[in-house]
Amino acid sequence: GDIALLDLAEAFPHVRGAPLVRLGAVRDRVVHTYGFPAPHRYGVWVNNAELAGPAGAAGEWIQLNSPLPGERVRRGFSGAGVIDKATGAVLGMVVTEYTDERAGLAYLIPVEVIVRHVPDVARWVGEPPRPSAGPLIIVFGDDPLAVNAPPGLDGSVSLLGAVYPSYRLVIIGIG
Repeated sequence: GDIALLDLAEAFPHVRGAPLVRLGAVRDRVVHTYGFPAPHRYGVWVNNAELAGPAGAAGEWIQLNSPLPGERVRRGFSGAGVIDKATGAVLGMVVTEYTDERAGLAYLIPVEVIVRHVPDVARWVGEPPRPSAGPLIIVFGDDPLAVNAPPGLDGSVSLLGAVYPSYRLVIIGIG
């Protein structure tokens, strides 16, 4: 099969393992992965891929859609961890690609399927971490609707709560 548990002769000092978690809802989750496809001798990231839903034999795989144009999951990514963008947890591992490079499709084996086939892996599976809500900014001013993001942010500012004009207050979440 596609899953193997290796027993290393010696431990890697000071190397923490990646947090493995079982998936909840699988659709529309944004993930990334790192692989070594030709000609990338030192590897390359695929960022902002999305989980599309169950697929494959017996529904044991999950379809992974890479955004095109751009790098896609393909030969050289097999066995790579698939990392949830929101939490940093590993949700599974790449198993295969759909070979039509115009499609950007690949498949992963989720952690719960890995554990079903190799039960010893369960000792490394934990609870899903909660995504960070980011810092909370409370702004006072004469025109609370004309608030700019602090320097250094990429503009990912969203209005979290109500605007209180009588108090000249707006609550903004960054994250």
